[in-house]
Amino acid sequence: MNLQLATFSLLNYGFQELNFNKIIACVSNNNPASWHVAEKVGMHYEKIIEANPEEYRDRGKQYAIDREEFQEKRSPKNTPIA
Repeated sequence: MNLQLATFSLLNYGFQELNFNKIIACVSNNNPASWHVAEKVGMHYEKIIEANPEEYRDRGKQYAIDREEFQEKRSPKNTPIA
């Protein structure tokens, strides 16, 4: 299973089974591959986040998607293919 399909499956589980209204992903500023996965599954960039400098000195990016956005993205033509 590729990472995009796995991420899409987790979003689906969060919205369908756990009844979340919004899902947020925080990704490292040094990991552009993760930004691309978030964007490919329909998440949108929200803001830069600061990590606790005592624990980890990296900044990150926050992506999010709400239930309505996800339902629009999961139409058959937009569903990721393994």
